[in-house]
Amino acid sequence: MLSSASKFTHRILTTIAIGALFAGPSLAQTETTISSEAAVQVDERYVWDLTSIYPSVEAWDAARIQLQADIESLKDLEGSLGESPEALKSALDLIFGTLKETSRVYIYASLEADEDIRDSEADARRQQGQILYTDFVSAVSWMDPELLSIGEDTLMAYIEARDGLADYRFYLENLLRSAPHTLEPLGERILASAGPVTAASSDTYNIFTNAELPWPEIELSNGETVTVNKSGYVRLRQLPDRADRKAVFDAFWSAWATYENTFGAILGGHLKGLQLATKQRNYT
Repeated sequence: MLSSASKFTHRILTTIAIGALFAGPSLAQTETTISSEAAVQVDERYVWDLTSIYPSVEAWDAARIQLQADIESLKDLEGSLGESPEALKSALDLIFGTLKETSRVYIYASLEADEDIRDSEADARRQQGQILYTDFVSAVSWMDPELLSIGEDTLMAYIEARDGLADYRFYLENLLRSAPHTLEPLGERILASAGPVTAASSDTYNIFTNAELPWPEIELSNGETVTVNKSGYVRLRQLPDRADRKAVFDAFWSAWATYENTFGAILGGHLKGLQLATKQRNYT
């Protein structure tokens, strides 16, 4: 788990991860996740238009580089949050504004990588976005402990005294509620830095199941040969012929069973990451 300062972005990343784990690949991946060596030409109707986020990869990279400097400067805010309502408002605006831009950088890279998970350059950009997010969480790891040290009474008084701080009421109240599970700044920074390590199991799962696992082909009762991958399974298990549905079911889950030890190791790594956060944050 990450510090509550990062929960907004954490929810975004979790949504992406859960979508990959349980909903199958993106629309673009649905077309490109194939077992043959020939690439499929993806219909442009099924490819995200990412220009609404950044007009080009070059623009994305320029934003990423600028954010690296912006994130580093957030460390200078440490110790200022309790000075006055105005100081708190200014700091939260800057921190959450930077969080918004960090989210844009990560999501652009993540969606671009999803278009073809075999594209190593796009995956490298996704990892750069992930590292940038981790850098942000680490740079503001002091924030939650400092806010808690100000105290509930003072924080609530600040909200009443300064226009605009009410926008952060829910965040602050939620932080106060989670105080027993918030660590000192060093502990928060260490857990934040562990993010890419604990995400490795999910990354491995996604790459293996969407790009490298050899999905089986079967022949249906009408003579059609189909590939039973994750997207194919969702479509083919709705076939009207029961024998076809059974053949699809058996072929799909047999492919998973072939690598059950590998998937067991991936799941084990994921659970170890959850166990680490559970223990360090004093959850039962």
